Amino acid sequence: MAIYLNTVLGFSEDRATLIMHAFIFLAYLSAVPGGYIADAWLGKYATILYISVVYCAGSIVLSVTAIPGVTVCPCVQRHTFELSLSLSLSLSL
Repeated sequence: MAIYLNTVLGFSEDRATLIMHAFIFLAYLSAVPGGYIADAWLGKYATILYISVVYCAGSIVLSVTAIPGVTVCPCVQRHTFELSLSLSLSLSL
């Protein structure tokens, strides 16, 4: 992931490493609030359904922004990637 962020999207090596480690950290941390939501409020199947919908929406955003011509320039594509990654991670928590 860090190599892709560095070479393809043009992030600096430090920024790419930061994004990668933040993603891994949030992936492991999201199990705690997800378990609480499943046990206390929604139930396990509803939680899986809602989180899957958020995951699919994030995948669609990433896929659509990968189509040439959808974004105006590489800088917009990079910011769109950051925004969609941040949005999908924050919504999944």
